[in-house]
Amino acid sequence: MIHILQQLCPQRHCFAAVAWDDRTGDLGQARHQISQFLERLDQAGVLQSCQICGSGTFHLEDGITRFRTLAEAEPHLVRAQTEQLISGNLLRRSAQRN
Repeated sequence: MIHILQQLCPQRHCFAAVAWDDRTGDLGQARHQISQFLERLDQAGVLQSCQICGSGTFHLEDGITRFRTLAEAEPHLVRAQTEQLISGNLLRRSAQRN
């Protein structure tokens, strides 16, 4: 099955996520991927805080999706990522105006 590991703030806003297949990977690998991503953000000077509520506290949560393969999950994951990028851009633009 396909899992999604998310780094969530206390209000459950997602800061980072990775999908993984439990037939070919494991939770440790998924945690390592998120860790590497966060390390790159840190090196780039990107603040690691929730862009919605401002929290700097996060926890990792792993959940099983309804998908059986990454290929099956991919269009849904891409759509969700696109929606999040659009929402983030709208929030930043709104904050810049105020």
